[in-house]
Amino acid sequence: MKIKSLINKTNLFLFLLISLICLITSSFLHNLFHPSPKIESKFYRSVNYIELREFSNIEYKRFAGVTEAGDEVVLSFKISGKIDKIPVNIGDFVRKGELVVTLDPQTYMIELQERKFALLKAEANKKNKSIIYERAKRLYIQRHIAKQELDNARYQTEIAEAELKFQQETVNLATLSLTYTKLYSPMDATVSELYKNPNENVKVGTPVMLLSSIGEPSVKVSIPEIYIFRINKGDKVKVRFDILPAILFDGIVEEVGYTSGSASTIFPVKIKLIDPPSEYRVGLSVEVIFRFLREDIISPYVISSNYVLKDESGNYVYVLKIYDEKHSLWIVERKNVQIGRLLAEGLEIIQGLNAGDKVITTGLNIINPGDIVKLEEPKNVPD
Repeated sequence: MKIKSLINKTNLFLFLLISLICLITSSFLHNLFHPSPKIESKFYRSVNYIELREFSNIEYKRFAGVTEAGDEVVLSFKISGKIDKIPVNIGDFVRKGELVVTLDPQTYMIELQERKFALLKAEANKKNKSIIYERAKRLYIQRHIAKQELDNARYQTEIAEAELKFQQETVNLATLSLTYTKLYSPMDATVSELYKNPNENVKVGTPVMLLSSIGEPSVKVSIPEIYIFRINKGDKVKVRFDILPAILFDGIVEEVGYTSGSASTIFPVKIKLIDPPSEYRVGLSVEVIFRFLREDIISPYVISSNYVLKDESGNYVYVLKIYDEKHSLWIVERKNVQIGRLLAEGLEIIQGLNAGDKVITTGLNIINPGDIVKLEEPKNVPD
């Protein structure tokens, strides 16, 4: 019995030994005929690359602008004189009907008094001539005076009536001139400019003050002629205030000028602000961002022409494919490409590349297909 147990153990031992020998032999043969990638602890060249993505056919252009008043009014006097008082300052808010400038009224008050005195004389003269004419009519009926004397009395009465009307008009005019010594704000507005100061003499129509009402917040921007025909009423834009550089506000094109300045090819465009900031004031500097569709873009892929090589077989680029993910190693492959036009942003790639391809950008003259390389941080193709 003991002998039989010993034989069984011997057989088991031999079986395990043979199995181990077979496993080692199999592994050796597999490695002999199917060697794994040889990763040597040597220096691998590092390369830069771009990860290809579709090139946007949208371009953004920025133009400087300034916020405008809803309405602007230049105040001036209808009469000449010396400015007496200006009870407001630049930046003050004034209500409609509020007094903002006065002329020295003394001269016009004296003139009004003189006209009133002349009116009183004309009224007295008219009354006297009327009495004389009534007496003349009675005497003529009684045949005590000739018709010529009656006609003369009537004529004098008519002259007195005309004189009275004239003096009444001069009093009205002098009264009106006195009211013209005061300027009132025609609207709720802000004092934007003061062109004159107290004690200065002004003539009729001389600008004295500029009033600006906020009205509907808007921006005026000047556009070069090469872009003006790409802008239409209703286009949406973004507006950045210099005082709020981190925030973009929505705007919409409200007016497009079709006449440039006399000595320039700059066209005015008015932007309506949708939701202006509380800091909005007239005269603030802004940047208006327009979004244009580029119709000259054919291919969705554009890369630098420096990344495209050429030989007798045609144009090609070097791309990267994963070789050993564990050790972050990549293998260089060649891809033939069909190129398009050379744009300001780079060279169009019509065929040969796809989104996500890693195109090598450095060391192109010293690498070859099949080389194993390491990667630097990627760069993106410009939008």
